[in-house]
Amino acid sequence: MTAKEWLNRARLLDVQITALEKEKQWALERATGTTCIPKAEPYVIPGQTSNYTAIDIQSSSYNSGEARIVDYADYSMRLTAMEYELLKIKSEITEAISQVENGLLRTLLFLRYIRSMPWEKVAEEIGMSARWVRTRMHSKALSEIEKIIKL
Repeated sequence: MTAKEWLNRARLLDVQITALEKEKQWALERATGTTCIPKAEPYVIPGQTSNYTAIDIQSSSYNSGEARIVDYADYSMRLTAMEYELLKIKSEITEAISQVENGLLRTLLFLRYIRSMPWEKVAEEIGMSARWVRTRMHSKALSEIEKIIKL
Protein backbone atom coordinates (compact mmCIF):
# COMPACT_ATOMS: atom_id res chain seq x y z
CA MET A 1 0.00 0.00 0.00
CA THR A 2 1.36 3.41 -0.98
CA ALA A 3 1.22 6.46 1.27
CA LYS A 4 -1.47 7.95 -0.96
CA GLU A 5 -3.60 4.78 -0.69
CA TRP A 6 -3.06 4.75 3.08
CA LEU A 7 -4.22 8.36 3.34
CA ASN A 8 -7.15 7.86 0.94
CA ARG A 9 -8.75 5.20 3.17
CA ALA A 10 -10.67 7.90 5.04
CA ARG A 11 -11.83 9.67 1.87
CA LEU A 12 -13.08 6.41 0.35
CA LEU A 13 -14.90 5.39 3.52
CA ASP A 14 -16.41 8.88 3.68
CA VAL A 15 -17.87 8.37 0.18
CA GLN A 16 -19.30 4.99 1.19
CA ILE A 17 -20.87 6.52 4.31
CA THR A 18 -22.49 9.27 2.25
CA ALA A 19 -24.00 6.68 -0.09
CA LEU A 20 -25.22 4.58 2.84
CA GLU A 21 -26.78 7.67 4.46
CA LYS A 22 -28.82 8.19 1.29
CA GLU A 23 -29.91 4.55 1.35
CA LYS A 24 -30.82 4.88 5.03
CA GLN A 25 -32.95 7.96 4.27
CA TRP A 26 -34.67 6.08 1.46
CA ALA A 27 -35.33 3.15 3.84
CA LEU A 28 -36.81 5.56 6.40
CA GLU A 29 -39.12 7.04 3.79
CA ARG A 30 -40.22 3.53 2.79
CA ALA A 31 -40.72 2.50 6.44
CA THR A 32 -42.83 5.52 7.32
CA GLY A 33 -44.72 5.86 4.04
CA THR A 34 -48.38 4.91 3.69
CA THR A 35 -50.32 4.45 0.47
CA CYS A 36 -53.61 6.32 0.47
CA ILE A 37 -56.30 5.92 -2.19
CA PRO A 38 -59.06 8.57 -2.21
CA LYS A 39 -62.62 7.32 -2.70
CA ALA A 40 -64.92 9.04 -5.14
CA GLU A 41 -67.86 9.53 -2.77
CA PRO A 42 -67.79 12.45 -0.31
CA TYR A 43 -68.92 12.11 3.28
CA VAL A 44 -69.95 14.57 5.98
CA ILE A 45 -68.40 14.74 9.43
CA PRO A 46 -71.22 15.24 11.98
CA GLY A 47 -71.38 18.82 13.23
CA GLN A 48 -69.47 20.23 10.21
CA THR A 49 -70.79 21.68 7.00
CA SER A 50 -67.94 20.70 4.65
CA ASN A 51 -67.86 17.46 2.70
CA TYR A 52 -64.69 15.36 2.76
CA THR A 53 -63.43 12.61 0.49
CA ALA A 54 -63.00 9.22 2.16
CA ILE A 55 -59.60 7.58 2.03
CA ASP A 56 -58.71 3.88 1.94
CA ILE A 57 -55.37 2.92 3.42
CA GLN A 58 -53.72 0.02 1.65
CA SER A 59 -53.07 -2.96 3.85
CA SER A 60 -52.33 -6.66 3.51
CA SER A 61 -51.85 -9.71 5.70
CA TYR A 62 -48.06 -9.47 5.16
CA ASN A 63 -46.55 -6.85 7.44
CA SER A 64 -44.33 -5.08 4.94
CA GLY A 65 -44.07 -2.10 7.28
CA GLU A 66 -42.26 -4.25 9.82
CA ALA A 67 -39.83 -5.51 7.18
CA ARG A 68 -39.15 -1.92 6.11
CA ILE A 69 -38.43 -0.89 9.69
CA VAL A 70 -36.02 -3.81 10.01
CA ASP A 71 -34.29 -2.64 6.79
CA TYR A 72 -33.98 0.86 8.22
CA ALA A 73 -32.54 -0.48 11.48
CA ASP A 74 -30.03 -2.54 9.48
CA TYR A 75 -28.89 0.56 7.57
CA SER A 76 -28.56 2.43 10.87
CA MET A 77 -26.38 -0.26 12.43
CA ARG A 78 -24.17 -0.56 9.33
CA LEU A 79 -23.80 3.22 9.22
CA THR A 80 -22.82 3.39 12.89
CA ALA A 81 -20.15 0.72 12.36
CA MET A 82 -18.76 2.52 9.31
CA GLU A 83 -18.72 5.87 11.14
CA TYR A 84 -16.80 4.28 14.00
CA GLU A 85 -14.29 2.82 11.51
CA LEU A 86 -13.96 6.24 9.84
CA LEU A 87 -13.26 7.85 13.21
CA LYS A 88 -10.49 5.31 13.92
CA ILE A 89 -8.92 5.77 10.46
CA LYS A 90 -9.07 9.58 10.63
CA SER A 91 -7.51 9.50 14.08
CA GLU A 92 -4.66 7.32 12.78
CA ILE A 93 -4.12 9.56 9.75
CA THR A 94 -4.31 12.75 11.84
CA GLU A 95 -1.67 11.34 14.18
CA ALA A 96 0.67 10.71 11.22
CA ILE A 97 -0.04 14.13 9.66
CA SER A 98 0.68 15.89 12.95
CA GLN A 99 4.22 14.48 12.81
CA VAL A 100 5.00 16.21 9.49
CA GLU A 101 7.42 19.02 10.39
CA ASN A 102 6.61 21.42 7.53
CA GLY A 103 3.44 23.34 8.46
CA LEU A 104 2.43 23.95 4.84
CA LEU A 105 2.67 20.25 3.96
CA ARG A 106 0.85 19.35 7.17
CA THR A 107 -1.97 21.75 6.24
CA LEU A 108 -2.16 20.35 2.72
CA LEU A 109 -2.46 16.78 4.02
CA PHE A 110 -5.05 17.71 6.62
CA LEU A 111 -7.26 19.63 4.19
CA ARG A 112 -7.08 16.97 1.48
CA TYR A 113 -7.23 13.74 3.48
CA ILE A 114 -9.11 14.65 6.68
CA ARG A 115 -11.46 17.37 5.45
CA SER A 116 -11.73 15.81 1.94
CA MET A 117 -11.34 19.11 0.13
CA PRO A 118 -10.84 19.17 -3.64
CA TRP A 119 -7.42 20.33 -4.85
CA GLU A 120 -8.76 23.73 -5.90
CA LYS A 121 -10.03 24.47 -2.39
CA VAL A 122 -6.82 23.19 -0.80
CA ALA A 123 -4.81 25.50 -3.06
CA GLU A 124 -7.09 28.42 -2.23
CA GLU A 125 -6.67 27.81 1.52
CA ILE A 126 -2.89 27.60 1.18
CA GLY A 127 -2.71 30.55 -1.23
CA MET A 128 -0.99 28.77 -4.12
CA SER A 129 -1.95 27.47 -7.54
CA ALA A 130 -3.87 24.20 -7.70
CA ARG A 131 -1.33 22.73 -10.10
CA TRP A 132 1.61 23.53 -7.80
CA VAL A 133 -0.20 22.11 -4.78
CA ARG A 134 -1.39 18.97 -6.58
CA THR A 135 1.97 18.11 -8.12
CA ARG A 136 4.99 19.54 -6.27
CA MET A 137 3.69 20.03 -2.76
CA HIS A 138 1.64 16.85 -2.72
CA SER A 139 4.65 14.76 -3.78
CA LYS A 140 6.73 16.26 -0.96
CA ALA A 141 3.92 15.71 1.52
CA LEU A 142 3.53 12.06 0.49
CA SER A 143 7.28 11.54 0.90
CA GLU A 144 7.08 12.92 4.41
CA ILE A 145 4.14 10.66 5.29
CA GLU A 146 5.96 7.61 3.90
CA LYS A 147 8.86 8.28 6.28
CA ILE A 148 6.44 8.52 9.20
CA ILE A 149 4.28 5.48 8.53
CA LYS A 150 7.10 3.36 7.05
CA LEU A 151 5.04 1.40 4.51
